Amino acid sequence: MIRPDKRKLLAIRTPVIEFSVLNNAHGSARFGAGKTEVLAAVFAPMETYRDASKQSLLEVTVQHCDGVPQGGTDAGRLAQMAKIEQRRHKEQRLAGWLTRILRGCIALDMYPHCCININAQILSSDGSLQSCLVNSCMCALLDAAIECKRTVFSICMVLMLPETNTGEGEPTKAVKPLLVLDPVAKEEATAEVTACFVTDAGEVASSQTSQVVASQIVGIINSEATEKMLVKAAHQTTKQLSKKVQEVIRQQKMITLDPKRQKLAED
Repeated sequence: MIRPDKRKLLAIRTPVIEFSVLNNAHGSARFGAGKTEVLAAVFAPMETYRDASKQSLLEVTVQHCDGVPQGGTDAGRLAQMAKIEQRRHKEQRLAGWLTRILRGCIALDMYPHCCININAQILSSDGSLQSCLVNSCMCALLDAAIECKRTVFSICMVLMLPETNTGEGEPTKAVKPLLVLDPVAKEEATAEVTACFVTDAGEVASSQTSQVVASQIVGIINSEATEKMLVKAAHQTTKQLSKKVQEVIRQQKMITLDPKRQKLAED
């Protein structure tokens, strides 16, 4: 099987990570994988009294930075409105998914009567968007030195049927699906199963098995062995991402992946 960008099945696109991109945010990070790129900004903590309890608030928004093409005719304008509405619903679903993940990562009890705002802008998208959203938001939290209970990273993957040339009249043989990591949009569109795993980077660093913090699977997984294969691939890839982020952090003399977010000592 030949992938659209000629990568091996288990090869991921080289992650491009940049911290402190925005001057007007407490923390920001750009995370890119190939033609998929997300810019996340953290504005926190800001005092609020909307909630009578001492609990802090977490607000996550997801937006596409590019607009929907304008339609010149009435039919074109109607199509444009439908695309805008479809995009808005997708952004809301992604924001809700991110909120559930990050709520379990941030030590919200450390910020009573405060609101933490996280804005993720989708600069471009060509597959594995969910993992890039999670990774960019986590890096932005690290950049903002927000107290977290865990550091997480994410990877997307798909199961695809290999191309087979069955002759006319020959019986169709059962084919084992192939695992493909960090898929592009074309691969996601033709996949039998799409999955996104979020794992604890601290667990990855300290043990051979990692805790799956969240997952989203679309499609049917027929065996327990296949599910274990997906989780194992998520663990191994998350370990690579964690090392890559730590390298970037050391180069920029920023913060460590320690949950306490301590500053690196000067050389």
